[in-house]
Amino acid sequence: MKHLCVFLCLFILNHIAQAGTTLSPEQEATYKQSLDQPAVNAIREYIDDCLADVSRIGYPCKLTEDSEEGQSIEEQGIDKIRGRFMVLRVAPFESEGDLTVRGDLVMVIFDMPPHWIFTVSVVYQGEDRNPVIWGFSSVEMTAEKRQQLVGNLSAYLKDDSFTR
Repeated sequence: MKHLCVFLCLFILNHIAQAGTTLSPEQEATYKQSLDQPAVNAIREYIDDCLADVSRIGYPCKLTEDSEEGQSIEEQGIDKIRGRFMVLRVAPFESEGDLTVRGDLVMVIFDMPPHWIFTVSVVYQGEDRNPVIWGFSSVEMTAEKRQQLVGNLSAYLKDDSFTR
């Protein structure tokens, strides 16, 4: 149920961003509350550790022997993840097979120009469902479309209560 509430809130935000309108006070409160979840907190902590060059952080921050070339944050450009980010969308996923994996794909936009957008793969491990960052993929978007999105979200990107 919690995932459904977060999904609906972020769906509304995404729709509003495309329309260039503003959130109602109730929608703002719901969005801000949705930011206080383990996946979002894990993303912020991971970015801070990656920027601080924490030893043994590994992939997706650093290129490793096992990682796919060109997919690490280091290779994509560490400056792309500086600043605060706003969550645009959370999409839960589950894959089953030899190993069952559950997690969220979290799309974020950074507040620093040129406002890079990434989809972050967050997987929940163990009985405590500890969030672990598994991937950090750049979202391909034309500069024009990204600027339009930034224009529609500018009031929220400048407000620290909407970003992490």
